[in-house]
Amino acid sequence: MNKRNEEIINNYNKLANSPESVYHTDVKGHIYYETNRKIYTTMDYDLFKKLQGNRTVEQVRIIKIIHSLEKIGWMPAVVIVNEKFEVIDGQGRVESLKALNLPVEFVIAEGATIEDCTEMNINSTNWKLIDYIYRFAEDESSINHSSYKKLAKLMELYPTVPSKSFGCALRGVPFDGKTIKDNRVYITDEMYEKAIPQLDYAVDLLDSISTRISTHGGTKSYLFDAIVFCYNLPTIDSQRLKKSIIENISAPDAVWMDTYTAVRFIQTYYNKGLSASKKIYLDSEYQKSLDLRKSECAKLGHQRRKGEMMISEDLNQEEEI
Repeated sequence: MNKRNEEIINNYNKLANSPESVYHTDVKGHIYYETNRKIYTTMDYDLFKKLQGNRTVEQVRIIKIIHSLEKIGWMPAVVIVNEKFEVIDGQGRVESLKALNLPVEFVIAEGATIEDCTEMNINSTNWKLIDYIYRFAEDESSINHSSYKKLAKLMELYPTVPSKSFGCALRGVPFDGKTIKDNRVYITDEMYEKAIPQLDYAVDLLDSISTRISTHGGTKSYLFDAIVFCYNLPTIDSQRLKKSIIENISAPDAVWMDTYTAVRFIQTYYNKGLSASKKIYLDSEYQKSLDLRKSECAKLGHQRRKGEMMISEDLNQEEEI
């Protein structure tokens, strides 16, 4: 067993078995003990030193921590230093607290080295979008709790769907990182039910052609969004749409750079052989949709509706999430 782990277990056993230990219980009787480990606090920021070999904290990360501290206020999050006051974990927090003139709480881990620092950073993970979704889905006090529950359910039902593509299927629910993290996703029951057949159709179609998409074709998520968009047009023949994509997905011109160019690829083969009166100009329809929803975004902005937030999507964004 690792020497430090063995030491901490021995210390815990001593606390648990000593009649002099100070302990507490929660309402269910679970026990926790007070330790002799000291937590220090200081506003003398020059006390802290950069550990040789540790990575430099990017300014953008410091700014994010500062914004978080300004938003929610100071919270106890202990910085770890060694006996030389070299920061093992928490460089960004030290710099952020310094910028806001707030005290730094820290503990001393004697003997900690760059190896310990590296190992901690390797095993730390940032929150992903799905973590935010499940956070708000499980938090019944969340303002958009029911919307996030619907979104989490869709993600479980369609695990292969590209993340941002749920926004297209839900017709007006933005699915960019900031909107999700800020608890601003809004989904009605009607929107949820309407998304199901769209997702079923697009998933089945994409599955049937996934191995035949050329490496130079384009990102699958853009094609997925284009399929969902075309499927929703009232004048579209869904069987012809499927046939035109399946038969031509390996064509030399089956290339797209974004959702718009994916729509144009579909248009080329959907209209092939049709008379002028029966052709559907999908690219024009898509552009109209973009213009309409940009206009809605400008008009609505941030609007409270039934205690929940409805945000229109910025469809200029073609970001992979």
